[in-house]
Amino acid sequence: MEGYAAKQFAPKRSAWSVDVVDDISSTAFLSRYQDQEPVIIREHAAKWPATKKWSVDYLSQTIASAVVQAAFQDHSEGWVDEILSVDDLVSKCAKARKRLPKSLHKHTGKWALIRPPMEWVSMGDVLVAFKRNDSIPVYVSQVSISESLVPLKKDLGKVRIRGGNVDRDLFMTNRVAITPLHYDDMDNFITVIKGIKEVILFPPQEKYNIYNARMVNLAHKFSEKTRIRECDYMYTEGDFHSGHCAVNELDPDTSGKHSRYSHANGTLVSLRPGETLYIPAGWFHAVRSKPDSEGLSLAVNGMMKARSKNWKKALARRDEL
Repeated sequence: MEGYAAKQFAPKRSAWSVDVVDDISSTAFLSRYQDQEPVIIREHAAKWPATKKWSVDYLSQTIASAVVQAAFQDHSEGWVDEILSVDDLVSKCAKARKRLPKSLHKHTGKWALIRPPMEWVSMGDVLVAFKRNDSIPVYVSQVSISESLVPLKKDLGKVRIRGGNVDRDLFMTNRVAITPLHYDDMDNFITVIKGIKEVILFPPQEKYNIYNARMVNLAHKFSEKTRIRECDYMYTEGDFHSGHCAVNELDPDTSGKHSRYSHANGTLVSLRPGETLYIPAGWFHAVRSKPDSEGLSLAVNGMMKARSKNWKKALARRDEL
């Protein structure tokens, strides 16, 4: 496994921990955790058939014909999305003698969220790549199981602790993959099927200390030859993303531009197969996915509309942080 998989991935300050329960009733969950704080439920999915059945061979037999969007991240430390200041982006592309859209130059002083190149591929091709030890990093995310991977539905149980319908999305990768700090505006139930997920968590009140910022939204264009066309982005004027943070979790500049990160009070959890983590809407989280010995990282998440809007108030209270 790549050396950066062992690189420290944790908050600088951690004065609290996430509760861990073997199981929990719906009543207890709603009164103790819903809209309030995360919790790990060890046995929530332990009996799901997926935890025993899902493998590269099983998926090849079951969903090979499905067509999905795959990301081909190409950063040395496993980042799926890249966060870069617009100033550094302009400088990098100028040195490479590449031209950026003129409208991007007016965003100097801001940050850019840069998505990896995406391409529509068959799940069969993805799984063939997963079997090759020398294959390129491939990251498949947010594929709706009920819409695109229907044969897998029978292998999953219900999110029984929370009422209402929930659609599950599939996440899978063959290499270490890191999604940077961000928040979702829906409740999130992450269940690991294969591999390990490490999750850094910060409550909404830490927005200021973890450098949540409105970012220019960019995406690398895909190239059949090189996968990434350097400094060639898909960009729509006025397209911004507000859910991400500018800090680098693997190497935060706590003595310089991100000094407040040292004071941010977060925590780190590690999820194993069969375990489910509940993340309330508005809670910031970064995820490092590590494949198992077979080179497979598999997880499903269920996103549900938050029952409370308290997290929006917490995000708005910058002056109190």
